[in-house]
Amino acid sequence: MQHRTRLKIKPLFFALTLLTGLSFSGWIQAQTATNGALIQALETFLKKEGLTLQETKYRSVEIDLNGDKKKDALVLFQDMNWCGSGGCTMLVFQGIEKGFRPVSQITLVREPVIVSETQTKGWRDIVVRVSGGGGETKNVALKFNGSTYPSNPSSEKALSPQTKIGGVVVFAEPR
Repeated sequence: MQHRTRLKIKPLFFALTLLTGLSFSGWIQAQTATNGALIQALETFLKKEGLTLQETKYRSVEIDLNGDKKKDALVLFQDMNWCGSGGCTMLVFQGIEKGFRPVSQITLVREPVIVSETQTKGWRDIVVRVSGGGGETKNVALKFNGSTYPSNPSSEKALSPQTKIGGVVVFAEPR
């Protein structure tokens, strides 16, 4: 009689762990923004770029990045205005008393995107995968420098393949 052990790991977690070599504690479902203050912040940002929210494909997630008990936001664009062979642009917004303030604009972002449990200068590190565009495939931790996150993940040092990342997956769907 054979005994089969059923894995109680969600298929997405299992696949991401195999593909990236990273481990994590959970995920948040990204979606189009429904928070009026985040929508306003996005509209303001896009207007400066000569674009509108209606013509922009994106996903967003709200999560506290700096431990102030206010939701901050990550926005990952997904259309030809913001994506190329190396990845897409992601925005980081800080949740403030009355809305959201832009903190970072990060290019060349590929999924999965993981908000790490580790922090640098009071903000959680953001782990992204770098590949495409002719560069080496690697996972990197974007670390807050006191005012912003690095704008180009491809210039960051690769995480060791043995690195165990505790955190939350915020973007994990193929584009």
